[in-house]
Amino acid sequence: ATNQQKGSVWRFSDEPGGWEVALAPEFIALATRRYTSRSDFMGRLGALLEAFDAWLQPSKVRRVGVRYIDRLGRAHLDSIDRLVRREVLGPLVTGNPPDGRLQQSLTDGEYSFADETGMRARWGVLPEKATFDPAIEPWDEPSWVLDIDAWHGERPFDPTSIRQHVQSLSDRIYRYFRWMVTEDFLTTFGAGS
Repeated sequence: ATNQQKGSVWRFSDEPGGWEVALAPEFIALATRRYTSRSDFMGRLGALLEAFDAWLQPSKVRRVGVRYIDRLGRAHLDSIDRLVRREVLGPLVTGNPPDGRLQQSLTDGEYSFADETGMRARWGVLPEKATFDPAIEPWDEPSWVLDIDAWHGERPFDPTSIRQHVQSLSDRIYRYFRWMVTEDFLTTFGAGS
C-alpha cells in the first residue's frame, strides 16, 4: 500500500465546466472541459507558473504531466469504426459471441522513452454509469473513452522549462491521438488536420 498524504485541495474556477486551477500541498493543476487551442492552454499555464514561482519560489518539480481525455457517447458508438482506427477498437469491431453483447472493453498501455518521459494510454467502451478512473465521470449512457497521460519526473522548477516540457508532452500525446483517430473523427468534431 502507498502512503498518501492527507490535505486540502483548493479549487479555483471561472465557471462550472470551464477552467480550473487545483492547488494542494503536493501539486498544482490546470484543467478545462472547454479546451479551444494549445496556445490558449499554454498561455494560461505560463501565467499560472509565473504566479506560482513568484509566490512560493519552489526549487524543484516532482512531476510534470499532461493528460488528455476524450469521450464519445451513444450517438457516435454505431459509427466508431469510421472515427477510430479498426486496429485500436479490438472487440468492438470483431463481433459478439452468439447470444452475447460486449459491455466493457479496455486497453491499457504504458510506454517509456529515451528522454526519461513516460506515457500511459487507456481506451475502450464503458457501459452506462461506469468509469475506470476517478477523473472520468460516469455517464448515463454507454461511451467510448480515450485517456492519454504523458509525464516526466523530477526536475528543477523553472517556468520556461516546464512550459517547454508541457509542449513536448502535448506534442507526443497529439501524435498518439492522431495515430488512433481517422480524418472522419477530425471532420466530425471540428478539428483541423
